[in-house]
Amino acid sequence: MDKSIYLAMNGAQQALTAQKVHMNNLANVNVKGFKADVLYAKAQMHADNNQYPVSQAVHISNKAGVLEQTNNPRDIALSEPEQWYVLNDGVNSSLSRNVNWQVSANGELTDSTGKVLLNRNDAAISVPAHKSIDISQDGRVTIIPTDGGNEAVELGQLKVVSVEGQISKGVDGSLFASDGAVMTLVHSPSVLVGYQEASNVSTMGTMTQMMELNRYFENQMSMMTDFKEAASQATKLLDIS
Repeated sequence: MDKSIYLAMNGAQQALTAQKVHMNNLANVNVKGFKADVLYAKAQMHADNNQYPVSQAVHISNKAGVLEQTNNPRDIALSEPEQWYVLNDGVNSSLSRNVNWQVSANGELTDSTGKVLLNRNDAAISVPAHKSIDISQDGRVTIIPTDGGNEAVELGQLKVVSVEGQISKGVDGSLFASDGAVMTLVHSPSVLVGYQEASNVSTMGTMTQMMELNRYFENQMSMMTDFKEAASQATKLLDIS
């Protein structure tokens, strides 16, 4: 009986964890480039020497969001769903499907949060004084220098990788390849200038899953009540005997 109550309690707890994940996904449905968290379960040994499922939201959905045209030349996305830009915050590298680029105060190409866009050699792209800057469809960064006439100068090519395997999300929301995932350098990436990828969260699908989880939670709570009542009746019978 105790094991049955524990199983029902564990099921209710996992349902609540899943609801929190779906609520967070819905809260970010309008955030450009947001990737939905996906709940995975793993078996964990407990004190009674039995294994029970424990849910963990450690990976994201790799499904691509809808590409939306912004007509902003500083917005760059990728048309191939397996491709990712590689950025660095000075300590760790991360992945992104969207970039709104800018030139930092120290003359480096960064995204809007200050992360450096890496080139194919894992170095920052330094941008000298210029009249204009352009990013081509294969990720090559060129400028028209301030003092160099109208001849274009190539500064480097953005590092774009394809990822085979799971992608995880850090506590700060940064994305990175999970252990075991394979990253391969893309020599001819498919950069889209003037586009951003929307969130890949399905509002209807997420709400449907939340309703199903709510019903599951109520069933587990009802089972716990039934088990407790049965245990109470058994105790009374033992007392009478």
